[in-house]
Amino acid sequence: MNIKSLALFLLVSIFTLTAVELLLRYGSPCYFADDYAAYRHSPELGYELKNSLSLRRSTDYEREIYTNKMGTVNFQEDFSNYQTLIFACGDSFTQGVGVPEDTSYPFQLDLLLNLKGDTYYPKYGVVNLGVAGYGTEQALRQIKRYRKKIGPPHYILFLGNETDYLDDLAFRAGGLHRGLLEGNPNYSPLVIGPLQWLQYETEIGKRVTRLLKGRISQDELLRIRGLNFVELQGPVLQELIDLSKELNATLIISWVPCYWSKEISPNYLALKQYAARNNLAFADWYPMVKAVLDKNPNVPAVNYHSAGHYRTWINQMIARAFAQQIKCPPGFAAR
Repeated sequence: MNIKSLALFLLVSIFTLTAVELLLRYGSPCYFADDYAAYRHSPELGYELKNSLSLRRSTDYEREIYTNKMGTVNFQEDFSNYQTLIFACGDSFTQGVGVPEDTSYPFQLDLLLNLKGDTYYPKYGVVNLGVAGYGTEQALRQIKRYRKKIGPPHYILFLGNETDYLDDLAFRAGGLHRGLLEGNPNYSPLVIGPLQWLQYETEIGKRVTRLLKGRISQDELLRIRGLNFVELQGPVLQELIDLSKELNATLIISWVPCYWSKEISPNYLALKQYAARNNLAFADWYPMVKAVLDKNPNVPAVNYHSAGHYRTWINQMIARAFAQQIKCPPGFAAR
């Protein structure tokens, strides 16, 4: 191929790619639930939320991610004024993806516990350690990290779901440490910005990324379909129990299915039974949600935008269930 032919080929290729990009961008844009700009590389966790973050972006919904100077998803900058520390750990359902930060379940829990009449009493400091895509092993490390930064918690709240197993597999394999994120030593700082733009800002790049990740996730989901979460995550759940005992903290667990169904999730029931066998408190929010939907079947449960996740009112029911367990006297919560 001579220089003229090569130049013509490159020109046609660039024109074609540009045309496809514009058609996709304005005809059928692709959205991610997360925003790469909110995260940075972490040698310990693979990735983590940046500190002092105030990120707002309009996609097909108003995306909002806010962190304090410690990197937790809180409006409070510290918790020294609170008498009791509560660590809420989990993934995007805990972080509050898909809804404004003030409608996440940990923030709703903060209001339920501290608002008395028209006065806010800083008694329970609810520290939101949730990070989208974190599995149970990363949640354990979050607790250990922030125990040193903030102090030992009096309560540990864990909200699990079926993706925790897949996330733990990815974490153990080291895949999360290779993410194209700020601070990753595997990439030159000079190329991270342009590569991020190609992967996350161009419609062609987003589709390639989604295709590759989606194929892996689908294969894994098919492989574990029908398996019991407690059986899959038993050893890690035991680590969580042991850590709570070591910290002398009350552990309260619960479950949230990734995909909403009017029928109660078998894994929800399995984790509830697991809690009873191990004398743990279980935040049983599903009956409250069912009571609302039985009388008001047209109330939507899931956000219709690209981020998905549950509506604010369900986050409030989850918060109520955790609040009930926190306010119960010792020995009663696990019944």
